Amino acid sequence: MTTQTYTLEEAADATGLSAEALRKRWRRGRLQGHRGNDGRIRLRLDAAEVATLREGARAPDGHPDGHLDGRPDGQAADSTALATALRLAEAAEGRLARAEEAAEEARAAERAARDLLDATRVAHADEQAAWGGRLDRLAADLAESRRGREADREKARGEIRRLRDALAAAEQAATERAAQPTPPPPAPPRGWMARLLRRG
Repeated sequence: MTTQTYTLEEAADATGLSAEALRKRWRRGRLQGHRGNDGRIRLRLDAAEVATLREGARAPDGHPDGHLDGRPDGQAADSTALATALRLAEAAEGRLARAEEAAEEARAAERAARDLLDATRVAHADEQAAWGGRLDRLAADLAESRRGREADREKARGEIRRLRDALAAAEQAATERAAQPTPPPPAPPRGWMARLLRRG
């Protein structure tokens, strides 16, 4: 027969029993089910089990035959103290089950928070790596720019040195020319050439 998975609330709606009563039966092994990753209990019930549970929910005190623990009504009346103790024990089990369920939900929430924290750390690590790459590229560009400026300055220094050398050479040449003696003026012509020039 095909089974279906129910949460406690869904099973309570389907059977008419309370979610607490279903939880107790699951804890006692009377119902099949499991606790999911979210900490919630899920029951596996087929149609016959749902019908049986629904019929039991309509009987007094949750017992299909109308008796307490299958005892005749007279004996059940004489077992009030035992019934009270059983109810207290079931209530304690219910509180314990709720506490365990709350603890499981808390553990599931903690796991989810840790997963989120890990994902956040990975994202931050990727972002830091990206920024580190950008900084490395900027540092490389700055170093290249500095090398280019230094090369330009060295080239300018070379041009200045060549200009200074050329200027010094020109000044030296001018000084040497100025230091040379001035040649005497040419002597005036004499003889017939002088007479000819005077006649002219």
